[in-house]
Amino acid sequence: MLNFRREKKLIKKIKRPILALDEAGRGPLAGPVAVGGVLMDGHAFSKNELFRDGWWKKVNDSKKLSAKRRVELASKIKEAFPSCVVLVSAVFIDQNGIAAAIREAAEKVFLNLVKGNPLVMIDGREKFLRFDEIDQRSFIGGDGIFFSIACASILAKVKRDEYMDLMAKRWPEYEFEKNKGYGTARHLEAISNLGPCSLHRFSYAPLKNRASRKSFFLSKL
Repeated sequence: MLNFRREKKLIKKIKRPILALDEAGRGPLAGPVAVGGVLMDGHAFSKNELFRDGWWKKVNDSKKLSAKRRVELASKIKEAFPSCVVLVSAVFIDQNGIAAAIREAAEKVFLNLVKGNPLVMIDGREKFLRFDEIDQRSFIGGDGIFFSIACASILAKVKRDEYMDLMAKRWPEYEFEKNKGYGTARHLEAISNLGPCSLHRFSYAPLKNRASRKSFFLSKL
């Protein structure tokens, strides 16, 4: 079970806030990538009334939670901590690459939430921010180790899933509400039969072997 004891001890030691970051949607064939951020300081943990029902005991890596549980926890997380999620489009990903898209989203989250110089904690191997003066620490599997990163993971996943559910109403034939843009057998079959839509990432295989984004839009004229 994750809890926020590590964060409380670390905040007390370093005497500054923690900004936890995590992404969702690095690998799908369609849709945006999302970066979630949660800002934690000593003041947040002093609001005892927000933690009395024990919701925080259910926080975990978003991939290990049901969709229903993620939505429930996202509401609690947003109530307890300053937070933000930024989506960066498939068009940006095709033009600049997934790493640049994640950096773009992470920096917007940072600028939206932060005043000062927090410790930035990130899930994975990469440092998301191009701000040299900011102390960034990355942790492989961090969303299964740190409560704060798990919270960011949940927010990013929920926001992106909600977006893909909305896009499923526009393009029902791709079943985005089920696959969230990932390359399932039925999704790949739909792409094979129908071709891509503008939500797809044309820089990702197998789409990059079929058409470019430019040729796709020209074909619609």
